[in-house]
Amino acid sequence: MNDLDIETIDWEFENKMTIDIADLEETVLSCLIQKPELMNELFVTEKDFYKYPKIFTYIKKFYETFHCLDLVLMTSKTDFKERNKFVDTFSKLFLFGCTPVVSNFKLYQEMLLKYNKQYASKLKKEQIRKQILQLAIELQEEKITVKQYFDEIQKLEKEYEVEK
Repeated sequence: MNDLDIETIDWEFENKMTIDIADLEETVLSCLIQKPELMNELFVTEKDFYKYPKIFTYIKKFYETFHCLDLVLMTSKTDFKERNKFVDTFSKLFLFGCTPVVSNFKLYQEMLLKYNKQYASKLKKEQIRKQILQLAIELQEEKITVKQYFDEIQKLEKEYEVEK
């Protein structure tokens, strides 16, 4: 039988793994859903969330108010217009819930902060692109005026320059 040299094996998955910010956010949120008392160990804030800042803030405020994370109660306390989005997100987190290990909660938060630090500029550019696209849609649908459009673009430009 031949001995294998681990260094010479061409690993298919090597260097191909990419971390998605949404995955990290979902991991942190899923841990909180699984074990709400982890709220006391939080060191990330809503500013560290790009895809789910509203969900994070809602969970945090709900926990501060009711000292639990009961999804039925949370859903009933959600504005009707937002309820479907809320239910969809939490369904996803519950399906995802079997993956993260709650004991790694601190590590997941550290990874989220590290990822944000490394990719903050890229994430901010993407966020601004989405906001510009939304403004263009609103302008096209005549929900805002041309002046409002350009004013908002200037605000985004200033915001981007400050964070650079």
